[in-house]
Amino acid sequence: MDVMSENSGRSKSSLIGLLLLGGVVLVAMFLILAQSRGEETAVTPTTAVSGGALPTAIPIMSTVTDRPTTSPQNTATPSPPTAATCQYDASLVADVTVPDDTIMQPGQPFVKTWRVRNTGNCDWAEGTAVVFETGDQMEGPNAVPVSVITPGETVDISIPMTAPLEGGTYSGVWKLRMANGALLDTLLVVRILVPIPTDTAVPPTMTPVPTGTPPIPTVTAVPATQVPPLIVVTGWLGEYFNNTSLNGPPVLVRDDPEINFNWGVGTPSNQVQPDNFSVRWTRSIPFSAGTYTFRVDSDDGVRFWLDGQLIIDEWHIGAGQYEATLTLLDGSHDLRVEYFDGSGLASIRVWWQPTNCGNEALAVGWGAFGTGGVL
Repeated sequence: MDVMSENSGRSKSSLIGLLLLGGVVLVAMFLILAQSRGEETAVTPTTAVSGGALPTAIPIMSTVTDRPTTSPQNTATPSPPTAATCQYDASLVADVTVPDDTIMQPGQPFVKTWRVRNTGNCDWAEGTAVVFETGDQMEGPNAVPVSVITPGETVDISIPMTAPLEGGTYSGVWKLRMANGALLDTLLVVRILVPIPTDTAVPPTMTPVPTGTPPIPTVTAVPATQVPPLIVVTGWLGEYFNNTSLNGPPVLVRDDPEINFNWGVGTPSNQVQPDNFSVRWTRSIPFSAGTYTFRVDSDDGVRFWLDGQLIIDEWHIGAGQYEATLTLLDGSHDLRVEYFDGSGLASIRVWWQPTNCGNEALAVGWGAFGTGGVL
């Protein structure tokens, strides 16, 4: 009986051990399955102990790791491209009609036409016009409208004018005004010569004497108006005005070999007043290709144009020395110098030289065109 009880106890113990082992295996499998599913699970295994109470459950925790999520990246919105800034510009292509120094009869109507190219990057919009800037307007309009012109295109601009009645040289300057009101630097110049009439012989008139005898005619001489003849110019054409603004007909027109004057408190001529006078000199000079420095020593104001481009602009009271350096192509170039004297001392001197020459060239080259000299 005791042996049977002992065997029976051993069988029960073995069975309990097998059950416990199976339970442990089941718990391990459950834990592995829970971890593979990414879940957090608490498992309470039970262990059967022979002859006693069940042990306290031990919680086993599995940690679930969140999978990283990809956050969307901000994409910068590109700014719309900005429009190119308009740059307005023009160049003179040709004088289609009335080239410089064309001779016009007093009171003769004419039409000046310039051919101009749009060298900017924007259209000349509606509202663009050519407007009078300075000089002799010669009854021309204040403004002439210009049609719409795209970049690279050319346009012929015409202005009707009338030659003055007085003899002399007359020049006027017009400019292009854009639709937005901006004035371009390009100068549109017209310059004409009105001949000064020479003396005209006036035939005598016969005046009868009322007497009883046959009439004896008497001769009454009518004095002719003394007008200086047309000037032959080999140097500078000098036009002198008794005002400081070059207005009206000149009181003196003459050939000046060079612009190199020191009048002091005197006067250029008996016809010109000693103060508050002005002078315009014009001529064409051949240049060799190269870079040149143009210089002016003036008391008072002075302006200097080269091929219609204003290179020195010092139109004010006071003495000074001024210069401008430009690169020229080979050939003839138009020069214009304007000067005024207010009061006191009056003087002006204009000269030029290539930039590759030293002071010696300035001293020995005066009057030698193409190498440097006093103009």
